[in-house]
Amino acid sequence: MREVTIAKGKLRCGECKQVFNATNSLSTQMPEAYQPPHVLKEDTVDPSGDINTRDYRPVDFSVKGIEEAPKQQKIKSKKEARDKAAKQEKTGIGIKRELLISLLVFLSVLLIAQVLYHYRYIFTGEAQHHPEKIQMLNHNVFAHPNESGVLLISGSFENIGKKAQPFPILEVKLTNSQSQVVALRRFNPEEYLENYNPSMLLPVKQSTRLKLKIKDPGNKATRFQFNFY
Repeated sequence: MREVTIAKGKLRCGECKQVFNATNSLSTQMPEAYQPPHVLKEDTVDPSGDINTRDYRPVDFSVKGIEEAPKQQKIKSKKEARDKAAKQEKTGIGIKRELLISLLVFLSVLLIAQVLYHYRYIFTGEAQHHPEKIQMLNHNVFAHPNESGVLLISGSFENIGKKAQPFPILEVKLTNSQSQVVALRRFNPEEYLENYNPSMLLPVKQSTRLKLKIKDPGNKATRFQFNFY
């Protein structure tokens, strides 16, 4: 105010550099005292404002509220994992049970097949083997007249059973003077019979001749033994 009085009211504008009389703009009234803005209480609503007065649920911004959702998700994940493990275990038990049942069925079928095979003669009427009912009547062993180092065996045997049966396997055993085995061999029917047919049966109380050749074991063999299988 002192500067305005000394300059007789003339001042220069700092922006436009124009000189003006400041006394023409002076006011004779003091400005009103500063009033702080009206502060609303937390539990009141300003009736002058355009605020919807509907009841709003408070939002929980606490640490407990923030952590609650992940915690629930974690519990749910554990439950799902337990349910999945229980389901897998149940599935595994079911598979093991099916495998066990399949194995039992297979073993049962195999046992039935063995029983049927053992008693096939009863069901099919096929002749049974009874080698213990075959008796050797006579046999001869001598050097082959035309082949060097070869022995010729001839003989005959008979079925003393009550029914005809398939021809047996013939076992020839050569032993020394101490009854020690020097040589042993088994012959199928087609090897010791002439004109053998697999459908042929050994008749009852009828002599059947055999003939076969073996390699000469030398002087070590002193005894010959015949068995039927």
